[in-house]
Amino acid sequence: MLEEIYTNETFETIPYGSVAQNNPLANQRPSLEEVLSQQRHLPSFSLLMGLCEDQLPLVLDLTDPSHGAFLIAGDNGFDNTTLMHSLLTAAFKANHQSQVSLHLISPHADDLLYFHRQPSFKISYEPYRPEIEIVLEEMVNLVDARRHSRQITPIHLFVIDGLDLLWQALGPQARLRLDWLIKNGSSCGLRIFASIESTYISKNIQPTINLFPSRILGRISQPNLARYLSGLSRSYLSDLVPGAQYFVRTNGHSFNIWMLQSEDLSDK
Repeated sequence: MLEEIYTNETFETIPYGSVAQNNPLANQRPSLEEVLSQQRHLPSFSLLMGLCEDQLPLVLDLTDPSHGAFLIAGDNGFDNTTLMHSLLTAAFKANHQSQVSLHLISPHADDLLYFHRQPSFKISYEPYRPEIEIVLEEMVNLVDARRHSRQITPIHLFVIDGLDLLWQALGPQARLRLDWLIKNGSSCGLRIFASIESTYISKNIQPTINLFPSRILGRISQPNLARYLSGLSRSYLSDLVPGAQYFVRTNGHSFNIWMLQSEDLSDK
């Protein structure tokens, strides 16, 4: 089976023939379930992130810390949320609950019953819940303990839908803990994916945003903001297909991907 390695052997693209033949990606998102069914030998601790322009799935090795935390940003907050849900679904469908635990902070947390029913889900809070500061403290303790034991599994996938909402709700000490986790979590099996609508990016939150070494960016209409978020690698992101196509920058590499649509979420 042909494999194309993108970055330090932690991103793999694997042939996906049916999509390559028809290439309907601009009009219809490829199916997450269909792509997963073609990847019967997908390694443990894998996250299927999307479909590349060459029609090959993009797979992240969750045990490799080199990509660090991922920031998801774009003009449309709903598109960011939809991509988050795709990544969460891919994580629990490709991994056993003993391998990956999922934690979600979202303004819609109480409504996401589909995710709550999954055995991999451990934490689901709205950003203003006071319990979150305790959760952050416990995650800092987990990462600190793992730094001494060198343990990285099981993987904890920490998804923040609305980074700006969480940041506003946290006190100064909790913000420091969040920043520390963004910088140090990946090396100890805590993988952070956080989203923010580009409209809400302010000077106050930029120090936290700058801690994310990897970016997944949707359509962004303002050139200055596109250059800032893409690390000067793109002066425009307004040509991306809204809600379907994303620009990825990680480990010095950049490319476009198409989001995978879960059949389970299509009517949610």
